[in-house]
Amino acid sequence: MRIIRNFRISPPFGFKGLELASLREINIAKEPDVQYQRGFYINFQGNMLGVVATPEGPAFFFNSDTYLLAGDNYQFRLKHKQDESIFYFDWNGASVLQIKYYRMLGGRAEEDLDRNMHEFLNWLIKAAKRKKFKSFYTVDDDSPSTSHAREVDPVRIGERVQ
Repeated sequence: MRIIRNFRISPPFGFKGLELASLREINIAKEPDVQYQRGFYINFQGNMLGVVATPEGPAFFFNSDTYLLAGDNYQFRLKHKQDESIFYFDWNGASVLQIKYYRMLGGRAEEDLDRNMHEFLNWLIKAAKRKKFKSFYTVDDDSPSTSHAREVDPVRIGERVQ
């Protein structure tokens, strides 16, 4: 079973991972045969979004929609308003994903989820701008850690590949 790690693998959220072939979130501690693939995801209000390494380069996914980030035809943006933020993912000059969430500082579980979402999106935006982003999230087909890359290639996870 090939998985990527949750962006925040710590309590109170448990030890979660995302099984790439099915986009099913699992408890890593209860699975005996786990193989990690380079990448991170977050579960935000039942939606899975993240980035994963593939032989073709980094891939960004939102549920079953997957976008190969090998060229310069994408942009991640974050706009802040008073107490909310809006994340935009632009593909080929058009905004294809918008996620609104609230920025709150408090101790309730739903506020922690919003805080984790904000931290994940900030990480993603900064990481995607780094020179080594594409090379770090491009894996060799022959690598032992990606020996099953073809069967779990996130570019093939969703029905709609961009």
